[in-house]
Amino acid sequence: MTYPFDEILLQRVFFHLIDNAIKYGGEEKRPLVKMERTDHLILFHVQDWGIGIPEQEHQNVFDPFYRTSNVVRVPAWG
Repeated sequence: MTYPFDEILLQRVFFHLIDNAIKYGGEEKRPLVKMERTDHLILFHVQDWGIGIPEQEHQNVFDPFYRTSNVVRVPAWG
């Protein structure tokens, strides 16, 4: 079974996930990017070792242009 998807939108999602992992991930280690396929899913993992998102701000991660309080000195597009 195949599912339709927006290739451009998917590219943007991957780009931003990897870009953020590099930008906020810390200088001592590169981000880990992994893709795996199961019977019905393709899983895409991006892991970094950066400062993270403060727990009290987790509810805001999907708000457009939201920046957490601990990255005010990091330049960004949004």
